[in-house]
Amino acid sequence: MKVLHVASEVAPLSKVGGLGDVAGSLPKALRKLGIDARIVTPAWPGVLDKANELGGNLVRLPPLLHISLQWHVMSSKIWKTIIDDVPIYILENSDLFENLPIYPEELTGESALPFAFFSLSALDLEQKNRWAPDIIHCHDWPSALVPISLKWHRFYRDKNPRPMTFFTIHNVAHQGIFPFHVLDEWGIDTRSFTIDGLEFYGHVNLLKGALITSNCITTVSSRYGKEILTPEMGYGLDGVLRKEKSKLHCVLNGLDPGWSPVHDPYIPFPFSAENLEGKKHCRSVLLQHLGWKDNMAPIFLSISRLTMQKGYDILLPALDALREIGVRCLFIGSGNPIFTSALYEAADRHPDNFAFKHGFHEEFSHLAYAGSDMLIMPSLFEPCGLTQLIALQYGTVPVVRETGGLADTVRDADDHPDGYGFTFIPYTTEALLKGVRRALNAYRDPFRWDGIIKRGMSKDFSWKVSSQHYQDLYHRTLENKRR
Repeated sequence: MKVLHVASEVAPLSKVGGLGDVAGSLPKALRKLGIDARIVTPAWPGVLDKANELGGNLVRLPPLLHISLQWHVMSSKIWKTIIDDVPIYILENSDLFENLPIYPEELTGESALPFAFFSLSALDLEQKNRWAPDIIHCHDWPSALVPISLKWHRFYRDKNPRPMTFFTIHNVAHQGIFPFHVLDEWGIDTRSFTIDGLEFYGHVNLLKGALITSNCITTVSSRYGKEILTPEMGYGLDGVLRKEKSKLHCVLNGLDPGWSPVHDPYIPFPFSAENLEGKKHCRSVLLQHLGWKDNMAPIFLSISRLTMQKGYDILLPALDALREIGVRCLFIGSGNPIFTSALYEAADRHPDNFAFKHGFHEEFSHLAYAGSDMLIMPSLFEPCGLTQLIALQYGTVPVVRETGGLADTVRDADDHPDGYGFTFIPYTTEALLKGVRRALNAYRDPFRWDGIIKRGMSKDFSWKVSSQHYQDLYHRTLENKRR
């Protein structure tokens, strides 16, 4: 079985969020099951250099790849590399992919051209590579034109042989909405612009189109799969999702095996659930790095994009109360400038309680996970969340809002004898603080806290089960095609 993953970001080559982690680790797990899984992704700034650094033996495939967009031909070089046993095709076009952020601040037909080119290239790649996928697995709206084009593109709708298509919703809030004129510019038959097609309140909605045209839809946790069927969480597409429910499946994201405190090269002391001494030493190193003395106060970690989705509008008002009850907080991330300024101000005013690292720092994030005592994650919504899974692996107890994947993966230690985290439901600062206080009560009981840590570390959130689920879905989809 041959499966091509189409992803706008792929760790470790490029990463903005969890999509990059999944796109980089799922194909690796699938190959261990005997599936010939490969990836295609754009050459964003630094991607080719990173591939070289990783020793992937970059090879230029001889022919250029040509795609017709906006009534003229655009071309790209195709590079092939192998990282962690996974073949990756990297598309290089200096006009489309270089000197640009992966996701533009404003979506227009022009700013989305890199995604249109990238998606159509995935359909033409086999002509240059002599490798035809049985299934094309697309991730979020930037690759939505793949299934859409197989149904409505003036050229690709006649593609033969025709691959089956999977579409994974990583975040239904991001939909790829554009004005009508992009259809003609991208080669899409304008007869697709109907209420049962791409039309969405007078605009083109790529995510909607992908949900309608894909052979199979997946999302990244069971709770989130139920939430997006509701008007409150479906972001206008709940009706479409309910209509397509028969092909919607929930597959929990897994962790890359590189996230392990036993073998992590980025932490100064390894440790395991059987021997937590290394975690204590990592905590000391983290304190030194932050310039904090060890006053026995617990260290809370928040590592995420600084957005409303991640709960910063209820977390920031809690800072004074957190300081008063004696906790320390380390914030790592970037995003909303208002939230960014507030965190800088908090760290400047109370440097003994708050520290802020702007941006994403790969090596330091490993130390932060290993050395912190608790993770704080009050998300408004969370399709899956990998942060809490990593924290559990590193013995950092999560305090999370009970939504989406957080509800599926964190079991409250006060409500369940086998629990290993703390959850709250109302989206309020008061509920968040109540959850923190409950965690602090457990932290003050060393024997109980040790058990909570070890239970969390013993949970298996690898791709082992989820990759087999995908394998089963692939087989069933191909069997349906043959009938």
